Amino acid sequence: MKLGISMALVGLSAMWVTGAMAGDPMNGGSSGSGSGVPAEPVFAGTIYNDGCRHPGIAAYWKDGRWTELSASQHELSSQSFSASVSDGHVYVAGDLDTDDGASTIGGYWLDGIWHGFKIRAHDPYHSEKYYSHVAGVKEVGGHVYAAGAVENSCGDRVAAYWVDGKRTQLDSRYPHSTYGASGMDVDSEGHIYVTGGYWENLSNGHIRSHLGYWRDKKFTPIEVTSEVQAVDAIQVVDGRVYLAGYTMKNDVPDDLRATPGYWTEGKWHALDMPSKSKIGWAIAIVFSGGHLYVGGTLGKPGVNDYNENIPGYWKDGKWVSLNFPGDYEGGYVRSMQISDEGRVTVGGAIFTRGFERVVPGYWRDGVWTALSTSSTCGAVSSIAFH
Repeated sequence: MKLGISMALVGLSAMWVTGAMAGDPMNGGSSGSGSGVPAEPVFAGTIYNDGCRHPGIAAYWKDGRWTELSASQHELSSQSFSASVSDGHVYVAGDLDTDDGASTIGGYWLDGIWHGFKIRAHDPYHSEKYYSHVAGVKEVGGHVYAAGAVENSCGDRVAAYWVDGKRTQLDSRYPHSTYGASGMDVDSEGHIYVTGGYWENLSNGHIRSHLGYWRDKKFTPIEVTSEVQAVDAIQVVDGRVYLAGYTMKNDVPDDLRATPGYWTEGKWHALDMPSKSKIGWAIAIVFSGGHLYVGGTLGKPGVNDYNENIPGYWKDGKWVSLNFPGDYEGGYVRSMQISDEGRVTVGGAIFTRGFERVVPGYWRDGVWTALSTSSTCGAVSSIAFH
């Protein structure tokens, strides 16, 4: 099933791409400066210098200034997946691909300085191959929490989390299944919540999703209504777990269907898709001020054609479209946050037909602002407030 370049940018695979991380879990996910003056968010993302192809370059924007993220001259590419801010320090979770193409090393940047988790992969043919993936990072109570994936002794990729660099592996219930962490949050007591699941390979060639979240090391399954389902984002508020994701059906060739939705208390709630859209994704979730916000993208695809993507979000189940300049064909959402003042900030990108230009930026209260880069292609994957 070919999904095209836009799906690579939207981040269809929830196993390896995170949506928005929650804000401070002690204040219901919103964040602000605390001084009465609205804080300017920090944005993290990835840009591409070769026509929206790899290699990517991880980056973040603070006070409107763009900072490229890398570790040394020896990596082929870098990607960022989420960001958080604590006491003015910027944490960005992401991966590096080595210049020989053999290894992926996950970790995080702290104020632009790389902290990697170099873990040997279980490949009998490559003794110097490493694999780890980090989807989220957050500092709470003086401890740094991160979550992602590693390879187990069978060579299967499995979810894991780190606390101050110490790794805890979350073992699979299904032999030789692929799974990982797509998002994380940490509550005020230091319990880490990691969302993701397993892709079980069935004998008929199909796959089956087993989704849920780990609280520390205990896995809690959530309702799954189709063979292929994905969960992309998590927020924990007063012990209540909110998850965003989507279901997929491809029973008819070239007729992909995807339904966006969210989970509360493990129960699936499908979201309405206006304009008779057949395809949609829920990528970010924030509960703030007594309202539930779910960021996502709708599309009306033809045969493998996703050039009509509509960015927006649902507020308490009602869809709100986000506008973009008329010389662009569409856009998509990758993250969102709500400030203490109730301002809605949504991160993502807009694009021209054929994806000749993909511009990273954000909508604040519905108004689009592009972020400056050295490239014609990129996207905002995460938003965090000072």
